[in-house]
Amino acid sequence: MKKITLLIVLLTLGSLALFAQPPGVMDGQQFRRGMRNFQQGQPMYGQRGMGNDWDNEHFQGMFEELELTDTQHAQISELRDTHRKWSIQHNADVETLQIDKDAALRDNDFTKAKKITKQIFEKKSTAAIKRLELRESIWNILTKEQQEKCNTMKHQRPQHKMRHQLKTPARHGA
Repeated sequence: MKKITLLIVLLTLGSLALFAQPPGVMDGQQFRRGMRNFQQGQPMYGQRGMGNDWDNEHFQGMFEELELTDTQHAQISELRDTHRKWSIQHNADVETLQIDKDAALRDNDFTKAKKITKQIFEKKSTAAIKRLELRESIWNILTKEQQEKCNTMKHQRPQHKMRHQLKTPARHGA
């Protein structure tokens, strides 16, 4: 009997150790939230940079290489600020819907949960379109020469290749 009890205790502790996360390790939801923030031009994990995100070192260097005029820089900053304001409200709406969905699931109201899930994904689809529209608006502010230079710079970035490699499914046995 003591051996069985000891075995159960050891298995329980072993299971807990497998699923425990050390401090500072983020879960999948935290990672996705950080990536969503990054795509929207916001700080990834709540650490605010100095000023407008377009003024950070990465974008500042890119803007210098593209030789943006003051007018172009102001137009792009205005677009980004407008988009960020919209994103804040939009993300709050999505979070509110998520809370409503969680409540519906707690109440086992699957019909309501499905309806809310559809609303969430409609909002996420709208956000994806808005991000594309922002990118298009910024692209249209650039001159043809700046667009060509931007394309060249995009293909020279090592991150571009890494992102592509991450999207390519691994081939086993090849």
